[in-house]
Amino acid sequence: SPKALLTKTLFRERRAFVIPYHLLTILTCLLYVDRGLVGLGTGLLCVLALKLLFDFQRDLSHNTQQARLDPLTEAFNPRFLSEWFEEQAPLFSAQKRPLTALFIDMDELKTINDRYGHPVGDGALRHLVSIMRAAVRQNDLLCRLGGDEFVIISPDVDKLSAAALSQRILKAVREQPFFHNDEVLPLSVSIGSASFPKEHPQLDMSLVDLADRAMYLAKSQGRNRVCYARQLTESAEPQD
Repeated sequence: SPKALLTKTLFRERRAFVIPYHLLTILTCLLYVDRGLVGLGTGLLCVLALKLLFDFQRDLSHNTQQARLDPLTEAFNPRFLSEWFEEQAPLFSAQKRPLTALFIDMDELKTINDRYGHPVGDGALRHLVSIMRAAVRQNDLLCRLGGDEFVIISPDVDKLSAAALSQRILKAVREQPFFHNDEVLPLSVSIGSASFPKEHPQLDMSLVDLADRAMYLAKSQGRNRVCYARQLTESAEPQD
């Protein structure tokens, strides 16, 4: 899963310091037995130096993790999305594994911001993310691109399964309105879906761009719905 990839990287970085730290602690004890206070002092200085390096690396790992999260919603940010494609796309392409990108735009966020203020709009965004997080699988990637735009990357999901996920998200958002001071604020989203390799032969950010175009088609058709990449071609065909 995306979080597992990030956690694995951070764990590997920390382990590189933890093991030498414990080895130096053991060495310090041996130096004390062999050389007395001089050996003890030398060993303690080494342990202290490595401890300072470990603390620095821990803070750096924390900052690295935070740099890949959206501070408002704690969804992944565009930087992590790009890194995920760089690392995972070659594997999926080589194995011809299906993958679907959902581009999700929250309807009427500007209206909420204008009427109630941006703090309320921020609360609505966090509420939306909690709904989507409950709807997706553990290995799906939920990313906030900015503003009211989100992307969900669903590995090993074809366009039929993606349609079921999209409908599940639409239904959950409709059934779980946002409350502000005992006032019910109904929410809805417009979703664009694009699947690799059936609807798009390339597995990179162009798949997200295609899903974005499908989302705008959903907006143009009245919002609160999902449109698929194949519909872009259908809508462009001349009508008799």
